[in-house]
Amino acid sequence: MLVGRIVADLPSAEQPGAAHGDDAFAPTHDRLSYGTSTVLKLIQDALVAADLRDLASLSIDGRDVYRDVGFASNDEIDELLERAAELGLLVSSFREIGLVIYGEDESARHVIDLRVRSQVPAGEPELVARISTRSKRLEVRSGESAKDYIRRLEAMFRDLESLARLRAEATVVHERVAAAMRAKLEGATVATSEVRMAIVRPTREDLDHIGGAGFGPLASPPRYALAETPREPRWNDPAVSVIEDDYVVLRNLVAFDELLAGAALRQPWVSVTDTSGKLLFAGTAARNFEDTPWRRHFTREWSGEGVVVRWNAP
Repeated sequence: MLVGRIVADLPSAEQPGAAHGDDAFAPTHDRLSYGTSTVLKLIQDALVAADLRDLASLSIDGRDVYRDVGFASNDEIDELLERAAELGLLVSSFREIGLVIYGEDESARHVIDLRVRSQVPAGEPELVARISTRSKRLEVRSGESAKDYIRRLEAMFRDLESLARLRAEATVVHERVAAAMRAKLEGATVATSEVRMAIVRPTREDLDHIGGAGFGPLASPPRYALAETPREPRWNDPAVSVIEDDYVVLRNLVAFDELLAGAALRQPWVSVTDTSGKLLFAGTAARNFEDTPWRRHFTREWSGEGVVVRWNAP
């Protein structure tokens, strides 16, 4: 729900012709000056400096090199070069390296989706890291009823001071990662986006699955669980595939309703997106969508220890 972006322009040289996947008529592209081993070593050093050591997955050119499905250790990043060397990957060139890193502290869970491309269109960054942070204050608690959880979420989303605190806590972690990259990525220019709260407007399919979340004695707080197959909801959020959380759709729906109903979430650092990540409207423009037809198609109710979405007749 709290997201940020870090990009790094790594040392590269301008080359004639188009980059892989770019406009075929592009006159030039930037080619990374580093090889596979150097890139992995720099990334490893930066993540260790940021105190983020749990490697959820590593892929090179679309090939899965490592996947920590069982959460067997929290020090895989220290073994990154060793694992790649065992597979003979350090002596070959690459097009794209992808890493997913998981971090957890007292206040939140963080998932970083980091991509490095060896060739990019001229002027684009070679490294792009998306950071998705989920505050533990917004998670369901063991034994919590549906009514109590929804009421607690509503209270949080109506309290600007609490929302600002969640954002500030996430910003500390995002800035720590950026600072580590500036210190360890030699010759790189690192830039960050502001941390924002991205509320996803669920699809009808998402809402139809909302009743599967358990409450009371069946309440199950989120946990690390790297998915082996695509996980619902299929949102453009790296945390979905790493954190098992049956309440993410409900949480976003409650936030969306509170944004339309009140002022606390109507901030310039709040936005509403569709499930692909496309911006629908900014929090400051919410007053223009208070009577959105989409929201009139259904009602949200809690019944016993569960949540029910009832669709209105057309």
